[in-house]
Amino acid sequence: MAGMRGPPGGRGMPPNRGPGGYGGAGMRQPSPPGGYGHGGGGGAGGALSIETLYPEFTLSPHELAVLSEAVKGVRVRIAHRPKVVRVYRVNSLQLPADQLSFPTTSEEGEEKMMTVAEYFEQKYTKLKWPKLPCVHVGPPNRSIYYPIEVCIIDAPQKYNKRLSEKQTSTIIRMVETIGRVLPPPAILFGENMKRQDPVVYPRDGAWVLDNQVLYLPATCRSYAMIALVSQREQMALQSFCGALHGKALQMGMEMPRWPDVVKYGKGRDDVPQLFHDTLSEYEQIGNQCDLIIVVLPAKNSEIYMTVKECSDMVHGVMSQCVLLKNVLRPSPATCANLILKLNMKLGGINSRLVADGITQKYLIDVPTIVIGVDVTHPTQAEERMNMPSVAAIVANVDLFPQGYGANVKVQRKSRESVVYMCDAVRERLISFFRNTHQKPSRIIVYRDGVSEGQFAEVLREEMQSIRSACLTLSPDYRPPITYIVVQKRHHARLFAKNPRDTVGKAKNIPPGTTVDTGIVSPEGFDFYLCSHFGIQGTSRPSRYHVLWDENNFTSDEIQVLTYSMCHTYVRCARSVSIPAPVYYADLVATRARCHIKRKLGMHDMDGMSDSSATSSMSSLVSLRRRGGSDGGTAAGARSTNRSGGSSAETVSESMAENIASACDAALQDYVTVKEVFKSRMYFV
Repeated sequence: MAGMRGPPGGRGMPPNRGPGGYGGAGMRQPSPPGGYGHGGGGGAGGALSIETLYPEFTLSPHELAVLSEAVKGVRVRIAHRPKVVRVYRVNSLQLPADQLSFPTTSEEGEEKMMTVAEYFEQKYTKLKWPKLPCVHVGPPNRSIYYPIEVCIIDAPQKYNKRLSEKQTSTIIRMVETIGRVLPPPAILFGENMKRQDPVVYPRDGAWVLDNQVLYLPATCRSYAMIALVSQREQMALQSFCGALHGKALQMGMEMPRWPDVVKYGKGRDDVPQLFHDTLSEYEQIGNQCDLIIVVLPAKNSEIYMTVKECSDMVHGVMSQCVLLKNVLRPSPATCANLILKLNMKLGGINSRLVADGITQKYLIDVPTIVIGVDVTHPTQAEERMNMPSVAAIVANVDLFPQGYGANVKVQRKSRESVVYMCDAVRERLISFFRNTHQKPSRIIVYRDGVSEGQFAEVLREEMQSIRSACLTLSPDYRPPITYIVVQKRHHARLFAKNPRDTVGKAKNIPPGTTVDTGIVSPEGFDFYLCSHFGIQGTSRPSRYHVLWDENNFTSDEIQVLTYSMCHTYVRCARSVSIPAPVYYADLVATRARCHIKRKLGMHDMDGMSDSSATSSMSSLVSLRRRGGSDGGTAAGARSTNRSGGSSAETVSESMAENIASACDAALQDYVTVKEVFKSRMYFV
């Protein structure tokens, strides 16, 4: 984009200041006298450059079309004013600077029209190429225009447009390297009466559940049902309950044939009252409700999150949502998947890995705690509304390892390191000890979502927090720690050289394919592992960086341990693309983020303004303070609003800052589950 260079402009000017950030609605764009004329020579002889431009230079219609498509969505820096730099995203091209005009007021107070070129000549410096188009930048609903010559392409930035075949072939670099396929671990189920072998061997990343019994079946003594459907579906609900009961018995899990309480409702607003009424009935009869099954008419995130809020945070009872279409046709596979989830939620174990030489030594039936960590960050739109980041820390509570507990922490937006890591890890270590009566002899951490530029910072801060958590339990407690970063967002793809080595219709590499030579870092300890079966499209292997290893694992050992952990995800009978603890951490963080968005009223981002988001956060903070905490900050924000000397922008920024300082604690209340849930798998 040869024309986009030069010094950068202004923003936030009053109406008589001009277009460099003019935010009013009074700008107009007169029609050019004769369209865009070609000034004699720009792109006919090849690519444009600064040297080929002259004061009267214009672009042809074809060149304008090409340039308009190229610059749309590109970030540019505007810095023609000394020590003032603004970064905007380009929306579109507009009229040339000598034709695009706006209303202004002269020193004599007369209304007149001024072109962008005239304004820059009067205010800053004469434009070199006034017949080049202006760019419309910033929010689409605001009139912010700059001459193209004062725009500098901001670097680096991702190119999001589709590449041509030539461009694609240029950037793709095929490298031949050597990989190997790790054998999958055997999966052990419970003993059954049908002489079915309880040990199954995954094939193409999957294994069958036919006639298998859960390794440690849970017991569901009583359950209730809340149906957000018409009462005319009663027969279908009865049929579903019968099918679920039959599958539970077949898989070894005790479960009543019928629910003790059935309540009907119409929508999201009925859910809190239905939960209250259901559990009140249990209290009256002196019984305990182990589970509430909620039937939803269709997928609806608002209803789903309301159900989870009532179950996880308000009442402390496990819940399971089921779509009506699955109730109407309860297939054996659907019922089996539901039983897998219910068994883990109620404290059972679906299956376990059969230990081999490596996992027996380091992972299974030994006191090893495996921690999964993930941090989700707000989008750009959410960031402007002070949406925080959410960190999730998940760790096993048994020796299999199959059962997990979780902690959720709210922290300031876009902070990658987990701020409250020490507290969360300490809770996980205590929970492990309470369940196993053993201290972890080693710690393995799988960390998701860290870019290579953040490795040193995140490793330093989080390793220090983990070590501090251990020392708070005992001054001499220093278990060896291995810290591994899991990366899913990268551009490497693996293909089998021999077509006979591929699997599935998509002809992907088989699950267990590992590459640790050729395409890996020559300095670090990293490897690629494709642990899942690619059903559609090209499989994307996960990349693992071992940043710290006090356990002195060999490459083979850490790869086998990682691949084995990919077979412990309880929601399906398949190996998954990343180790189960990381997967669970992502589930926990995503659910907590949805709870926060609901509390802030941010579920409909398109129709929400910055002021309404700030108001929502202020309401949450004030609600929490009325519950017993200090109210000084909110009062300070109110007094700032009343002061007549502050501008609206200053008041808004001050209010946002005051609210942000108190919102973390307020929002933490809305992602914290009941204490009994912190060591149970409510998130599966």
